[in-house]
Amino acid sequence: PRANKQKLLQSLQAASFGRDASGTVTRLIQAAGEGAEAGPSIIEEHRETIDRYMEGESAQEITNRFRLLSDEDPFWINAKTSMLKGSPTSLAITFEQYYRSKGISIEAAFDQETNLSLQCCDRHDFVEGVRALLVDKDNNPKWNPASIGEVTRELIDAHFTAPLED
Repeated sequence: PRANKQKLLQSLQAASFGRDASGTVTRLIQAAGEGAEAGPSIIEEHRETIDRYMEGESAQEITNRFRLLSDEDPFWINAKTSMLKGSPTSLAITFEQYYRSKGISIEAAFDQETNLSLQCCDRHDFVEGVRALLVDKDNNPKWNPASIGEVTRELIDAHFTAPLED
């Protein structure tokens, strides 16, 4: 609970970290949270509407639905803003990953994640996102491609290829 934050920070500062630093931190966090009950999940509160908004055959279809969204709920305002401000390529590959990941093994999922991570880091939007959010801090990234409609099947598929030889 937020009310225990200062107490936790003081406990962490006073702690003696030996070989099991991770265990020490875990115990202190658990002690600070003892007796607390988690509140309702905001995702679960919106689950039915999330499922309805996320139905579709393409990232373009979902993006179009969000563009028309007029809900005044802060949850949906934030979701719409985040979706429309983010990299169109990232949105398209996330949508694709959702479908490609159904039924695959954990090993295949880790391989896919590794490939996606490496491919994303090697492309324009990653560098541009770092520039806009962390370096220049202008919060005005220039995505390439600039819109979801410009993201090609070839670009999406390229993100799922292994960049390294075994």
